[in-house]
Amino acid sequence: MEALESLGRRSLIERDAKLFTLQPVVMEYVTNRLVERACEEIVTQNPDFFRCHALIKATAKDFCKGNASSPDSSTCD
Repeated sequence: MEALESLGRRSLIERDAKLFTLQPVVMEYVTNRLVERACEEIVTQNPDFFRCHALIKATAKDFCKGNASSPDSSTCD
């Protein structure tokens, strides 16, 4: 809990009721790092990361839900 409070003080996460979410810029950074790591493991054929973390394909509905505050969120209806 202490770690979450620390991230909140530095505005890296947002709290909504009982949920925590990443700021959009932090989410973009984490996503890019995840893709880079996955690509490295595919190229080297050393799937250490994949042994611990499952990757799933996001649906358009999930994407729109996460971007509801964006100006073009109306295109997701």
